[in-house]
Amino acid sequence: MEKFANLPVIKKVFSFSLDMFDFCETLKSSRKKIFADKIINSTLVAALSIQSAFETEKKSVYVPAIKRAEKEFKNAIYWVKLYEKAAENTAKDELIHNAEELIEFCELELKKYE
Repeated sequence: MEKFANLPVIKKVFSFSLDMFDFCETLKSSRKKIFADKIINSTLVAALSIQSAFETEKKSVYVPAIKRAEKEFKNAIYWVKLYEKAAENTAKDELIHNAEELIEFCELELKKYE
């Protein structure tokens, strides 16, 4: 993974993950642990899927890993929006925006293999 650490998408995933951890700490302290658990799970799976994708040279591993990452970034957005609706709070627009950018990356990568 070290050889990919400076790629913009890897930096963005790392930064996004840290931002989501901070957000989830806030949720846990406000007794919204169920949302925090779901958001963190999706974030971690997405980040690990991106990592797996960049650690392989096989298309048969890369494409499913990017698809999984895309799915999990979408799940993270779903849980943040659900929390917003349940708590009647303003969603973390920046978190949602960053996840949407990462979804776009996944979609562009998948188009290369269609």
